[in-house]
Amino acid sequence: MDFFNYIMGVVDSLIKNQAMSRAAIIMLMGISSFIFFLAILLLINWVYSPVRERLRALGPDQSSGRSAKQSINRVLEASAGVVLPEEGKSRTRFETMLIQAGYRNPNDIMVFYGIRFLTVILLPLLVLFLGGMVIKAPPVTVGLFTIGAAIAGMVGPALVLERMVGRRQKSLRRGLPDALDLLVVCSEAGLGLKAGLQRVSDDIYISYPELAGELAMVNTQTRVGVDSAVALKDLAERTGLEDIRGLVSTLSQSMRFGTSLAESLRIYSDEMRDKRTQRAEERAATLSTKLLFPLIFCVFPSFFVVALGPPMLGALAAIQATGVK
Repeated sequence: MDFFNYIMGVVDSLIKNQAMSRAAIIMLMGISSFIFFLAILLLINWVYSPVRERLRALGPDQSSGRSAKQSINRVLEASAGVVLPEEGKSRTRFETMLIQAGYRNPNDIMVFYGIRFLTVILLPLLVLFLGGMVIKAPPVTVGLFTIGAAIAGMVGPALVLERMVGRRQKSLRRGLPDALDLLVVCSEAGLGLKAGLQRVSDDIYISYPELAGELAMVNTQTRVGVDSAVALKDLAERTGLEDIRGLVSTLSQSMRFGTSLAESLRIYSDEMRDKRTQRAEERAATLSTKLLFPLIFCVFPSFFVVALGPPMLGALAAIQATGVK
């Protein structure tokens, strides 16, 4: 009851109109009740599923893992209408980012929006509980932090996903020059594009597993009948790297016009090596600027303490000895 009264006080402090504050509380209670009953229904559907019971009757060794996976997929499909928005730019953008981060399951977009939905609800509730029952903060402060928690719950998963995409792209970019050199060697040795990609993916699997998986995916697509140009285009879309887009363009033009694959790869490999050198030079040029902050706030204070500390102490002792205040 005290917690409910505290929530009433927080809402009243944010919304000065008493009637509107009561309506907002009723709306929040309705949404919370709907989410609670929806979670109960999904849980009952997952526990008492007829399909799950039939699969369990077939034998635990054959259907336990499969039934659990199907149950999870069924729960995700049932909750898709609640958490998953309609087709649009935002959804397409997050689907592309999930693919670029390495998540290619069709249900991953529902998992992402489900996590986003839960963080938007749970983070404000956590702030309300901690601020009202533990810290005993003023209602206005708790209300502002609650709004901030809701915004963080909305933006946070997207930022985490963007960071995961950047980390994976960095790994792909780091392994691309070595893979390109190996592909040049394979082409000059007489191997075709499919055999060369398979050999390169096998050789770099330990050092660069993400890039090896992408190259193996291209080879798998071409084996099942997908055109090589389409498979390479899918590679560029899955990774989102400009370097790989340039490689795909070079390979596509070489296959289209019948030019030497080894010569085209060697030219692009030289360009990649030049770009790699330019990136290293750019990072070296910005190193002095990046060192300003640690030098000013970390190195110089300790240096001045060591260099000027003893003379300052000696001067203070001499002043005290002469009686000058």
